Amino acid sequence: MMQTSRHNFDFDAWRQLAEHSPEDFERQRRSAVEKVINGQGCNTRRLLALQTRIDLEILRAKTPLNACLRLSVLMWDYFDRLRETFDKNLMRQEPRQLPASKKTAQIIAFPARK
Repeated sequence: MMQTSRHNFDFDAWRQLAEHSPEDFERQRRSAVEKVINGQGCNTRRLLALQTRIDLEILRAKTPLNACLRLSVLMWDYFDRLRETFDKNLMRQEPRQLPASKKTAQIIAFPARK
């Protein structure tokens, strides 16, 4: 099995495996994904659900490029949800007051451009 981690990912080895043995590639890909998900400790169910959604999008795609586009849309959907949640939480917080000493600043004049 190919060793994969965040710090040691051999793209060329994975590419060659996908080209020469798609079945082995898929088996090792699933194993690597499961290893990452199981290593998280918390939110395992949510990560498994997300991975199932990713796998379904790949299955629905007619071409690898279509799969990439479908996953890109999925990623941006999740990003938008995260941003909306962040914005809602940010709006609930009290505005932070800067200490009095930080409220003033010296303004430096720059010469005008010619």
